[in-house]
Amino acid sequence: MSTAGFPAATVTSPADVPAVFSRAAATLSTWPLWAVAFASTSVIVGVVWDISWHRSIGRDSFWTPAHMAIYLGGAVAGLSCGWVVLRTWCRRSLPILLVASALVIDLVVNRTPAGAGRLRWGATAVCAGLAAMLALTAVQWPFAEFLLTEPARNFLFAADQFGYDRAPGPYQYVFWGRPMTAGFSGWTALIAAASAVAGLWWGNWMTRVRR
Repeated sequence: MSTAGFPAATVTSPADVPAVFSRAAATLSTWPLWAVAFASTSVIVGVVWDISWHRSIGRDSFWTPAHMAIYLGGAVAGLSCGWVVLRTWCRRSLPILLVASALVIDLVVNRTPAGAGRLRWGATAVCAGLAAMLALTAVQWPFAEFLLTEPARNFLFAADQFGYDRAPGPYQYVFWGRPMTAGFSGWTALIAAASAVAGLWWGNWMTRVRR
């Protein structure tokens, strides 16, 4: 049985599953955790150092040691976390296609005048949420069907990669969960509209925050 990201092992009975996972866990790398811990420390030290520098010396340049500590922490955290994301993405599966929803929300929101009232913004947020839900459905539905087909069973999409505790079977190639009903669609639309209203309200509030 193939499982991406874990060493090859043989499972002959349910009793073998804990041992297999123990051997797999032993091979997992912990260096990203240490890298993020170092990055956090470097940023904190750099920020405190930079504030002290400003209060005692004054304005400084881009290349001061305090700034270098901040830059180093950001670079280490970004590179290590980015490596984990890419490694997980390549060895597991693709995320849902949220790009389509984001594009639709931008198109709807950008058509609203800057000085629009609260009622106009609320209506825009509701329309943006519903449009994002429809766009995601139009894109994700056929993509999900594609993931159940033979061309998706490869290293890139990893559609047939399951854990050691699951035996191969027909369940790997069918949809799980409940079918889409009118009630379920209504709840989804309500949640999408509410989350869009909350998100745009928070974003508009953040634009008024001044340092």
